[in-house]
This record gives sequence, structure tokens and C-alpha cells, in this order.
Amino acid sequence: MKPRLTWTHRECGSGKTCAGEARHTKLPGGRIIQGYTITDPEVLADLGPAPAGEVFAYLPDDLPEV
Repeated sequence: MKPRLTWTHRECGSGKTCAGEARHTKLPGGRIIQGYTITDPEVLADLGPAPAGEVFAYLPDDLPEV
């Protein structure tokens, strides 16, 4: 069986919480982004509320590009 989820980038080794980018067969033409929760109140105030069903995530600059 072909894997449905394929990680294209992970910042750290398996079993750890880390930023990453993936593709899933059920979401063709798009990417899944796993990032860090933004908790800085000033940054959150500048961003404003995320649209319904969306979140803001932080990905480090050193995450490799695709």
C-alpha cells in the first residue's frame, strides 16, 4: 500500500515535536504545514484574528525549501 502522507521536510528527528511540511493524497495540489504555536501577545495582536478554521503557525527560516 502506497503511503498517503509524505513528509517533505522535518526540522528534527522522528519522535520529536518539530516544524515540517508534508503532502497528503487526500489534499492534492497543496501542502500540510506543521509549525510552532505563536504565543507572543504582540505578534498575535499584529496578526489579528485568524479566519474561521485557520491558525497561524511559525516555521523557522532554516526549514529547507521545497
